[in-house]
Amino acid sequence: MGTLVHEYVHYLQNITTIFGLRNSLFYFNYLFEIKKHIIDNNNFEIPLRKIQFSNGILRGKSLFQLYHGSSKVFSPEFDNVIVYTSKNGLDGIDVINVCIDLYAKDKKLDTVVFGNNCVKESMAYLYQQLFDKNVKPPIFPYLSVEVLCNSIYPEILTDKRKLIAICLISLNSQNSGLTFYQLLLKSKSEKELNGIELYKKYSFELTVINGEKEYSIKEYLVDSMVKFKEALSCSLITKLKYFDLLLDNIKLSAEENILPLIEVLYEDKKSSIEKLESLINFYGIPHIRTLNGYNLFPQNTELEEPAMEFVELIGQRIVFDRILGLGINKDDTMCSLYLQCELSEDDIVDEHCFDKQWERDKLCPFKIISDNWKLYEKTITDNTLKI
Repeated sequence: MGTLVHEYVHYLQNITTIFGLRNSLFYFNYLFEIKKHIIDNNNFEIPLRKIQFSNGILRGKSLFQLYHGSSKVFSPEFDNVIVYTSKNGLDGIDVINVCIDLYAKDKKLDTVVFGNNCVKESMAYLYQQLFDKNVKPPIFPYLSVEVLCNSIYPEILTDKRKLIAICLISLNSQNSGLTFYQLLLKSKSEKELNGIELYKKYSFELTVINGEKEYSIKEYLVDSMVKFKEALSCSLITKLKYFDLLLDNIKLSAEENILPLIEVLYEDKKSSIEKLESLINFYGIPHIRTLNGYNLFPQNTELEEPAMEFVELIGQRIVFDRILGLGINKDDTMCSLYLQCELSEDDIVDEHCFDKQWERDKLCPFKIISDNWKLYEKTITDNTLKI
């Protein structure tokens, strides 16, 4: 159950925090420019490599990388750390990164930039531990919060619920790593507050500056949800049903300061299963693909059928995978959904699953999207096997 909880927390981070919603908005805009390039050009080569992205996308990508921090997954053997901040500039914006230098016997081994990725993965792991204490992941990024706390405020390590709350409020900022670091220092003088109280206090005190305007956390979070819903609706042919209800519920909870993700941790009379059920009853559950290849979709609220938004999103993903060369193997022309379709009871696989999927006659998720983009009318030169 631990792995399910870990990935479910990532799903909730994506749809309930400023970090997740703004990253998703950037990703929608990024894919929109790729889609526009495809639709506007009758001849192009794949994998797509030369796209003239807008300055907004290029700048957003650079900012994302600065805020993201280290992605390296590893477990170095170290006996000391030095924590400090470092300033990086981008187009007039000063981004302050939190850095952790790792030492073994006075020799510097590496530097971890404690950014959004470290906060996101550490929070998911901390939550996972409350359901499965036996999991042992690599130290970085999964235990990076614990490494930082051990250096600055080791007493807080006994209260994982409070750490989770600080992670969550930190993800409601552009620079989650710096925000976590600052809140950790502040929380040393607020030891009497539990996780719920800390979240409500900090979410009231903190602000987000976007351009020349300053927002409260609640204002910016609600604004992000509204923009996310608009972007999702514009990117799909399918009318929003499942996401419409889900995002309205999340928006309402943000407006009324309801915190199921934190509050459920303090419901001590509930079992682990009951706590997870409470979260699923409130937030729903996303598309799940099992290890043996089966796809489980959320049910539509009106009819007992899969929520079609997820089906279309999968279709878009596999078309982008193919065109950008992000499939199962980078040098493979096979559709990235083939292994799942092969297990389907419906006879939908054919020779076009392995090459030139846009020439298919049989209806499938790839064909639905590629036909909508009129790929069958394009002259596509496939250089996949030449890379």
